[in-house]
Amino acid sequence: MRQQKTYNPQERREIYENLMCTYCGNTDAFSINLKLKHEIQQINGQLEVMLNKAYTDKVLGVITQNLDKLVERCYDGRRSFTCANCDQSESIDMHERVLDTCYNMGCPGCFWCGNYIDKQDLIDTCRACILERRGNVDEEYCSYSCPAYDNGLQEVRDYYNMSLSDMKRELGFI
Repeated sequence: MRQQKTYNPQERREIYENLMCTYCGNTDAFSINLKLKHEIQQINGQLEVMLNKAYTDKVLGVITQNLDKLVERCYDGRRSFTCANCDQSESIDMHERVLDTCYNMGCPGCFWCGNYIDKQDLIDTCRACILERRGNVDEEYCSYSCPAYDNGLQEVRDYYNMSLSDMKRELGFI
């Protein structure tokens, strides 16, 4: 059995109109469920399978023109595309759409976009919050009620290898 890999943001291909698996981060290889007309011939005692070029070109053209629709079908479980790494179908989306969502929501940095705010900005934001609440801040508050970002700064703190308890200790609240 093939080992599943997790692709971090710096390992991804950033190509316009590229697919992305939001489960494992793959942007390189996908399977597509195609039904192509083929011909079987016996040549020199061996069977050869050949594709009809005109029909294959037509199918590839339709795929190119309707890529968004095919991706959206994956959400319905129709498995138009499948991640070649983790075999997920429902988690496939267009890479630039995933990045646009992060950018438009003011994401401080996450697994999907990999565009983390500056370390000093993280420290300043967390310190201000901890001081304002007189140290009465825990991981749950950060995740669900962070005044700076909707989904908190946990992933950014993990990226910079900083813990909330260390920041609170530095400020004298532990």
